[in-house]
Amino acid sequence: MKSKFLNAVAALMNFLFGVIILTYSFIAPNEARATANEIVVMNQIHLFILLVLICVTIADFILLINNRHNSIFLFAYVISILASAFYIFDFDIIAILYLLGAFIICIQVLRENIIEKTNNIFMIILGIIIAAILLLGLYSLTYKDSVVELDKKENIGQVKYDEDYFKNISELKINDIYINVEKDGKWGYINQKGEKVIDFKYDYASPFIEIEKNNKKFDVALVCIEDTGEIILKNERIVYSYKNNIDVEDYEAQYDKLRDVYMNVLEQEKDFDENIISNVKDRKHKIAAYKEDGYTYPYNDEYDIYIKVSSQMRWNK
Repeated sequence: MKSKFLNAVAALMNFLFGVIILTYSFIAPNEARATANEIVVMNQIHLFILLVLICVTIADFILLINNRHNSIFLFAYVISILASAFYIFDFDIIAILYLLGAFIICIQVLRENIIEKTNNIFMIILGIIIAAILLLGLYSLTYKDSVVELDKKENIGQVKYDEDYFKNISELKINDIYINVEKDGKWGYINQKGEKVIDFKYDYASPFIEIEKNNKKFDVALVCIEDTGEIILKNERIVYSYKNNIDVEDYEAQYDKLRDVYMNVLEQEKDFDENIISNVKDRKHKIAAYKEDGYTYPYNDEYDIYIKVSSQMRWNK
């Protein structure tokens, strides 16, 4: 099993595996902020990677034994085998080591004139491993499709967004500023006068953001109640709902979810971050209690509210 062709195929195997691992490490979501369904799919991919990694490591070890008298091949296969030790640490290191090992094997294959007979059975085994690597690559690149399918199954019974929804309603003409505020562990909305406009009943509530549909303008917000996320209008009508798998205290992830709905469900062209920031900057002069370091709403004897808003309104304090 020391033929030139066999080592070339082994180099291809290690190269493909390294490229796919490196690509996945770039496109995979941040596990700390991933949704429950994203984590399910990621765990499946990680298991797939582990199984392929074991097969590749065994194949490299067999080739190492058969090429042990060639110091360059020996070094290259040792590097590839060493990559498997980093599975629990960093996929980037695994990818780099496999790519390095593949490169060294290729260089040595071009330099050596090996004439030993190829083992056909082992060649078939390498072919099967390469096929598994390609399937892993396909699954990794299309992981979002798997997440969407899981979301669809969970969202049965939820309010599906209808493209014609905004055709059949008029602009609400509610000019008050709706400010998302937390009280006693529940979120609701007050206006610029400090008056309650939506009850404190949600586990999370985002700022309202302006959208345009059918040449009409509306303000929408993302709210969460129990395990359901909803996109609502200022009159509390639900435009769209889904099963919420994001921690209601993870404001960063909820913000990203609102951006996703804004772009991919409501299909808005205006930049999301620019829109949500401009809403604050354009309207802050209407709030009498506004201060440069935040918003203060001392609006009755029951409770005073002080909210500091980040530049992108990602954190609510």
